[in-house]
Amino acid sequence: MTISELWTADYSRLPHYRRWALHSLRRLVMAVELYVDRNLSAHASALTYASILGAVPILAIIFAVARGFGFDQLVQEKLTANVRFTPEMTDTIMQFINAYLERTRGGVFIGIGLLLLFYTLFSLTSNIENAFNTIWQVKSSRNIYRRAVDYISVFFLLPLVIVITSGLQIFIVGIGRFMPSFNFVNYGIELLVQLSPYILTSLAFMALYKLMPNTDVRWRSTIWPAILAGCAFQGLQWFYIHSQLWISGYSAIYGSFAAIPLFMLWMELSWNICLFGGQLSYANQMEADFAFEKSAPHLSRAAHDRVAVRIVGALAEAFSRGEALTATELAAATALPLSLVNTILYELTADEQHPIVSEVMRGKRSKVYFQPARPTDALTPEAIIAYFNTLGDDEPVYEG
Repeated sequence: MTISELWTADYSRLPHYRRWALHSLRRLVMAVELYVDRNLSAHASALTYASILGAVPILAIIFAVARGFGFDQLVQEKLTANVRFTPEMTDTIMQFINAYLERTRGGVFIGIGLLLLFYTLFSLTSNIENAFNTIWQVKSSRNIYRRAVDYISVFFLLPLVIVITSGLQIFIVGIGRFMPSFNFVNYGIELLVQLSPYILTSLAFMALYKLMPNTDVRWRSTIWPAILAGCAFQGLQWFYIHSQLWISGYSAIYGSFAAIPLFMLWMELSWNICLFGGQLSYANQMEADFAFEKSAPHLSRAAHDRVAVRIVGALAEAFSRGEALTATELAAATALPLSLVNTILYELTADEQHPIVSEVMRGKRSKVYFQPARPTDALTPEAIIAYFNTLGDDEPVYEG
């Protein structure tokens, strides 16, 4: 079977295991193709730079919160155990963090330090969100208020999450000590403790794939990609640690700076793993739309306008019932690919003075909904086509 036949073959008569295998292969091919087409490796490089720039301030605020509760040593041990840097790199990072915290205790530097801290936080989270929005073909990002509420709270809650998971791990180990005669219990507990880094990493990837894109992502679409990304990330860490044993020649060239390029390489590979897992999540959820999606960028103007009329009609119908729709709900209501719906919605809201569609924020997480921005009786096909005819800048006039 060729790659093109993966999208045209009839799977209904195949055995269940073959259907599962072919669907898995189709999603993998889709993820690889889209990963290359959307140039996500460039996003991984940008995220590597942003991560290095923001690593010390972000870790500093985590340790500052942990130190305020009196468990900074525990947080350091857990981060060292789960993100296994070399001892030299760990010592260097901790020196930077302690120096940063000492500097921000008072004086003029505290204002500059806080500005730098918030800039690096927003820069890093914006780059991460942009990468995941590229994966999901979302044109608009979260507003500044939602970023401040969603992401800064994550950095403050992270130390508490580390302490809670550490407490659970100690509790599980304690159960085994109270029941030494049950070998199968001890074996199961030992296996669970050994697998805990993989489990925690996979759960972190699941949360990232679900919450970071500015669109609706189903939890079940993130499970297997998160597990694969978590295992690949832990495997990369194992290789990163053990590779230090046979790179003495590399250290002879770079001296004490040898850890820096290796750390940058590890971080870029880690972001590539993370983004490819996100692309797999997209493939899981959007597999059925992929064949149509490939032809969507080549829609004629007439087909583009018909799709826009269809989308606006669905929003007007929902609005008449007193409802607004998310992009995902709108894609389901119109039987159109989510990426195409996002593209059209971006165009329909592009004219800030006279848009066809407006965004509204609802719910605790300020989820984005869409509704008509004009009276529904004025949303005729002619009005929508006229809107697109006037969208954008006028033709420039050359004055030679």
